Amino acid sequence: MAFWPKKILDRAVSRIRARFNEKWMEELDSPWVIAELEGGLRVWCNLIDQVSKTVLKGDYSPAITQLIKSHYRPGTTFCDLGANIGWFTLVMAQGIEKDGSNGRVVAFEPQPDVAYRLRGSIEENGFGGVVDLFELALSDEVREYSMVRENTNIGGGTISEGGSNHKNEMSGIKSCLFDDLCDDFGEVSVMKIDIEGSEMNFFGGAKRFFSEQKPVLITEVHNRKLAEVSKSSSEEYLETIRSHGYRIFEARGDLELVELDFAKFQSRSSFDVLAIPK
Repeated sequence: MAFWPKKILDRAVSRIRARFNEKWMEELDSPWVIAELEGGLRVWCNLIDQVSKTVLKGDYSPAITQLIKSHYRPGTTFCDLGANIGWFTLVMAQGIEKDGSNGRVVAFEPQPDVAYRLRGSIEENGFGGVVDLFELALSDEVREYSMVRENTNIGGGTISEGGSNHKNEMSGIKSCLFDDLCDDFGEVSVMKIDIEGSEMNFFGGAKRFFSEQKPVLITEVHNRKLAEVSKSSSEEYLETIRSHGYRIFEARGDLELVELDFAKFQSRSSFDVLAIPK
């Protein structure tokens, strides 16, 4: 298989965007390409996806990447909840391979087509011995959901009861309780949580885990999606994290610990936080 160097892909994406509109790109037979990034990672990316485009540019979530790396302890497990195309999964797997530790990455991605591409990226990089990928949503009950996602943000899909008749609705999304699987994960030092409003449901299905372990958490807080999916709010989600024995800080790439002032962020549609055990 031929791989597209990052610089060539950057130029290709720029030319495509200059010549064609997003509607045309949505009609591509397959917008998926495999890119070889600086540092040697090979990643399946989707040319109409916002996250993929920033990954291709080499500037996707530098602050969150730095936070995850700085709080990860060699030989432990990193959990990537809402892995999407797998940037954090692959970066951490690459680091674990390089340091030669017995660390692991556990990733959850419920969308079948995205999980399929992430599985391909794992195989292309030879990370099969480091990464365990679960094609499951995380919830407080075991069942099947539907999921609706945005045209240009494939990682932004939210689970629903179905029946919306939305053109991007997928059915048959299976969910699980984190507690039912976590015994095999070993010691978890860092957990990234970005599951598009299902965070409160995840905590409902992870009560035993959090009674036994307290990993560092890096999580998105999205008020609208929390309301739609979990019938909750940003304030309630943050209080739930605190109730499990955490202090909450701003998610900063300079690693400075600044206690979260919710008033500073409440007008934002979404923001990230760092939660450290007391």
